[in-house]
Amino acid sequence: MEYIKNEDVKSFNLGDFKIPRTWWSRVYEYAFAKTFLNKDLNVLDAGCGLVHPFKLYAKDKVKSIVAIDKDEAIKSAKDDIIEYRHQDIKELKDKNKYDVVFCLGVLHHDKENLKANLKALKDSLVDDGIIVITFDTTLDINKFKSVVDTLGLEYHKEDKEKPLNAICGTVAKVNVVKTVLRKKEEKPKPVKVEERKTKVEKAPKKKVVTPKRIKKG
Repeated sequence: MEYIKNEDVKSFNLGDFKIPRTWWSRVYEYAFAKTFLNKDLNVLDAGCGLVHPFKLYAKDKVKSIVAIDKDEAIKSAKDDIIEYRHQDIKELKDKNKYDVVFCLGVLHHDKENLKANLKALKDSLVDDGIIVITFDTTLDINKFKSVVDTLGLEYHKEDKEKPLNAICGTVAKVNVVKTVLRKKEEKPKPVKVEERKTKVEKAPKKKVVTPKRIKKG
């Protein structure tokens, strides 16, 4: 898990969509997220929002895309490629379906259901799938790390402490972090090898034959 830093790559546009100046962290978040798109992937945009453009940018760059949001406004969204659903993340029932799940700027809006949301996203992944996440630090980072560990997830990189060049909101004074989560590889349980006591057969002692005395005469 890394803090987004001032020198990170920015995207001021996603396709034809110009990212508003007030979306101060999205220029970094979208630049980070779009590096995980390719034509072989089945993807989910979790908490996609109606106005946010990532799903529209991604739809021509992936194999298939589902976009969900709990805002009822999403019911009005229609697209020939994107499968829109009015659905809360924690109610996601898809199992082992997605290669990449995107959850951008969402988790800090529903702190109370952090574990349930992350579990639902984890369960929706194929075994080698990943979850691409960004959130701001109104969500406690230590709580996030604890939940990640509890659910058997791991992240690819981590800043041990907040760097001086981490971006910070001008109004809310919060930082934004990015991470990629994947399922931990299950280590095979060690096989208990019982010590076998083998009997060592001793070689039989050789009989020493003493020659009889030959009587003289």
